[in-house]
Amino acid sequence: MEQMSAPDTVNLRYVIYVRKSTDEEGKQVRSINDQISDCEKLVKSQGLRTIGIPIEERLSAKLPNKRPQFKQLLRDIKDKKIDGIISYHPDRLARNMVEAGKIIHMLDTDVIKDLRFVSHQFSNDANGKMLLGMLFVFAKHYSDDLSAKVTRGVKGNLGEGKSGGTPKHGYIREENGLYQPDGKHFDLMQQAWVMRAEGQSLDTIATYLNDHGYARYVKKLKGHSTQPMKPNVLEYVFKDTFYFGVLNQTSQSVDLLELGLGFKAMINRETYYKAQQFSTTFKRGAAKKQPVYLPLRHLVFCGVCESETPMIAGKSKGRQGKHYLYYRCGTKGCQRAQKSVRGKVLFSELQSIIDSKVGALTYAGYENYLKEVKTYSNTQKSKVRGDLSAYRTVKGGHVASRLELVQSLARLNDKAAIEDANRRIAELGSLIDDLQNKITKATNLLDKSELPVVSPEEFSDLVQKTGKKLLRGDKFQKDKIIRELFLKLWIDDKKVATYLWKEPYLSLIKATDFQSGGGGWS
Repeated sequence: MEQMSAPDTVNLRYVIYVRKSTDEEGKQVRSINDQISDCEKLVKSQGLRTIGIPIEERLSAKLPNKRPQFKQLLRDIKDKKIDGIISYHPDRLARNMVEAGKIIHMLDTDVIKDLRFVSHQFSNDANGKMLLGMLFVFAKHYSDDLSAKVTRGVKGNLGEGKSGGTPKHGYIREENGLYQPDGKHFDLMQQAWVMRAEGQSLDTIATYLNDHGYARYVKKLKGHSTQPMKPNVLEYVFKDTFYFGVLNQTSQSVDLLELGLGFKAMINRETYYKAQQFSTTFKRGAAKKQPVYLPLRHLVFCGVCESETPMIAGKSKGRQGKHYLYYRCGTKGCQRAQKSVRGKVLFSELQSIIDSKVGALTYAGYENYLKEVKTYSNTQKSKVRGDLSAYRTVKGGHVASRLELVQSLARLNDKAAIEDANRRIAELGSLIDDLQNKITKATNLLDKSELPVVSPEEFSDLVQKTGKKLLRGDKFQKDKIIRELFLKLWIDDKKVATYLWKEPYLSLIKATDFQSGGGGWS
């Protein structure tokens, strides 16, 4: 086994690096000042030589290449200006495998001479680098697991009509996350929607609101302040489906009017879609914003580069003088053969999808859907929650045991003991993966228990009329229908590559597929 002598620290130049991101505020992560103090104590006790002042960063390490000071630190090490890094814990350096891999590669190639941690003793040999790699993996797992838990929590709250998002104008969000009308402000914002649907400008509406006493209260460290309405704020308000009852959050949506919580919508869908025709876009060189309505804006994504940024919706004038709708990927470096796709191509493909999928729904599938929903809602819900809690508890124990074994490897000298520890680590990894699969399945079952009961009339209307409505509808009606059916659309060079149905349509289609011999709900 590779053994390396301890580095000659007398001539090594170290830099202290500390980090605490805003998403860690309030959690048990030591403050910037505490990290610096602990690192300086380590420097003094071990007689290390530091250059410059401690590097402080207040950014997350979950994603690579997002920390400018850390990137500069690695460049300085490559340029031989610095030899080693002192930090509180390995997870301060990286919570992603790209930057973790860079650090280990720089250790392998002797670019980084040494690392020192307050909470962990690092040795620059095979065992030390293996342990460091495992700690990076655990840091990434912690970050990913926390993100998944937050998403599940938000999704669960969203299913109950609760939101942790930004306040909505004209509403008060209570401590439980539910929204209630904000008296006079609700009435003023309701009138603002009517004005927008009639085509009045954002400046005119903002002036109307401010003249009639509309003001949003903003909390400060000492008391609060009030902010008048601005046109750019209204631009975002008039795009929000919340005001007719559909709350969107973390790529999920819920109809607040169907939850029976007494939510009062500010407008109806018709008013919303009338207001959309006056959505604004900037034209280069124009002194004013030009009114333009662009169907499916922010719903269509590129299926080639798979960017998280929606494709740009726009209108262009053809050779014969007619205007046509198009969707173009604006992501730099995208390898699309055809940079833009015409709207008529997209709508034609969606028409085919709806005809083939929604039109093929059967009453047998509908009955199967109702059976599944009622079963999970009434019979297995409490059992699944109990199983889920047990799986998570056991998994947590296995994760802790594996971490303890990994940390013990650096202290083992006996070859047989090391092999036994590695075997046990692998066994625990397999058990953890198995439990994670059970957790995922149990979570999916709980999601199904929240699905709505679709009435026979609603099902019949869905099957018999949706495709015809899309075919005959104008651009506003097409936009409304597609947004009700789909959560996201991805298009490749010429057609829809993939699509994500909204509920309950996704489960209705799966239930029909199951009756036809498909994969069903599993």
